[in-house]
Amino acid sequence: MHKFLYYILPLLLMLAGATSCSSDDGPDAPPEPSVSVSRTVLVYMIANNNLGSSYHSDERDIQEMLKGVEGGKLNNGRLLVYHNRPNNNSAYPPQLLDITEHGPKELKTYTDAGGICSVSPERFREVIADMKRLAPADDYALVLWGHGNGWIISPGDIKSRSFGPDDSTWISVPAMAQALEGERFQFIYFDCCLMGNIEPIYEIRHLTDYIVASPTQLGIDGMPYDMNVPMFFKELPDLVQAAKNTFDSYHGSMNQMCVIDTRHLDDLAAASREIFSTLSRYPSANEINTLQKLGKYTYSRLRYDATIAHDMDQYMEL
Repeated sequence: MHKFLYYILPLLLMLAGATSCSSDDGPDAPPEPSVSVSRTVLVYMIANNNLGSSYHSDERDIQEMLKGVEGGKLNNGRLLVYHNRPNNNSAYPPQLLDITEHGPKELKTYTDAGGICSVSPERFREVIADMKRLAPADDYALVLWGHGNGWIISPGDIKSRSFGPDDSTWISVPAMAQALEGERFQFIYFDCCLMGNIEPIYEIRHLTDYIVASPTQLGIDGMPYDMNVPMFFKELPDLVQAAKNTFDSYHGSMNQMCVIDTRHLDDLAAASREIFSTLSRYPSANEINTLQKLGKYTYSRLRYDATIAHDMDQYMEL
């Protein structure tokens, strides 16, 4: 009997070890879901462009985020960053980061194999699903970090109402809205230029009740995350103060910020439709060119000025 136990006990220990090694705790296994928190805010950061490669704005903003979460300012929430890193290739794949008081924690690394880039609908849906699995919360909010294009009326290859780019690839706002269909966010904040115009806002009105965005160009620095992160994690997000913080950070330049209650956009569309139905003609191109311009880009590589973002109120007065 003792001899039998002498042989069987090591065998049982070996089997236990084998069972442990075959668990989901290996290096390629997905992290386990966390305990649900009050709010998870996802910063969807598209930095594989000049914002990251030339200006290193992504690195500076992540440092601001780390400062913004100090002292319990997450208020029982989670701040995640999907970091589409500059010079994106196999050596610098996109990562999902958890911004904590103890530093950034890597939750997942992605691959762009198969033509799936960071502005593809498939990647948007994948990251949102990962957010809900790895940082479940009572509610969610979305910050879109990168470049934005308003309503471009000049000819050329620049896509209107688009967000990005990952290298040279953009996603249109209608495509992004379709990719996020069925999701609901406490708010959406565009940390990019020209997305505070009625055209892109209307496309995503069903995703959230509140949008913070600029109808004009913004500087390279974007929003001050150290000041705005605490605003995002208040029990009732203080979006007006967040918009004011961003506006004030530009020290009186021509940048503008606005907070939009999307619940009134369908009424605005209905009223506009009623007005348009009474018109015998629409404003001509020459008349439109007399309107105040909310933004003006000079695309040197295209060798023309792209005049964009006409004010809707002035357009309706024509």
